[in-house]
Amino acid sequence: MAVFTIAILACVAPGIFPQTSTLPTADSNAVLTMIVQTAQVLASQTYAAVTPSPTFIPATASSFPETPTVAPALPTLNASTLDDTSVTVLDGHLTRYTDNRAGFELTFPPGWLAVRINSPEYLEAWTRPEGGKPEFQTFLRKIQNQNGDVFRIFAIDTREDHLQHKFVTNINLVWDQQDNNSLEETLDQIKAQYPIISPCIVILNIVIQDDSLKSKYGLIESELRAKNELGKDFTIYQMQAITKIKTGTLILSLSTTTELKAIEKADFYLTIGSFQEILP
Repeated sequence: MAVFTIAILACVAPGIFPQTSTLPTADSNAVLTMIVQTAQVLASQTYAAVTPSPTFIPATASSFPETPTVAPALPTLNASTLDDTSVTVLDGHLTRYTDNRAGFELTFPPGWLAVRINSPEYLEAWTRPEGGKPEFQTFLRKIQNQNGDVFRIFAIDTREDHLQHKFVTNINLVWDQQDNNSLEETLDQIKAQYPIISPCIVILNIVIQDDSLKSKYGLIESELRAKNELGKDFTIYQMQAITKIKTGTLILSLSTTTELKAIEKADFYLTIGSFQEILP
């Protein structure tokens, strides 16, 4: 196992979080924007399209409506997005995602709702009890506009006590078909882009784990101090697992709050451990 020690990235000085008055407003959407930009970096043909540090849009009443809204009309499905993929609920409330096109499958632990973009389970999510909460509605609207050929699956932590600071804990999986670099080169690219994506990200650790029985993957842990739309300070924790498969690069990302870090990391490791390649 190789471990890399790198410099901490911060808004003010190494190892120092920005002052409260300068904290950006961040929510699930802002973190998703950061992940989108990271995914763009990996494909050489989209490298130049990466935008500067994202503007964290302050949440407003219109962003988080007080009353539940009707699920949006489902657009025409892109066959290439949903074909050869499936979401199956197993015994013990486990959920298995199979992607025959990309060539892998993995399983989410109990308490997680797995949805593909513009899929039957996406519409069903709006009818669930948590689907009536403004925070979940905002998250569902945001992922509907993402590219399903890149964002293969989302998983939302639906446990009642896990919605903290109005932040929706989630896991998403990005598939980059164009990235032919080595794992080390891909990690270097992501590390180099963090200051551009947001200078307020603090990288905690980067490690490469080589499991000769399964796969070799890199882990990146980071944190971001922020304010929610109520003006309350909180810290977002993120862990990304990057691995190479025959059809490209996979990036599995967990985003949560630091209060839930321990329990959500345990679930994330279970998901990583369930990963296996299949013939595409």
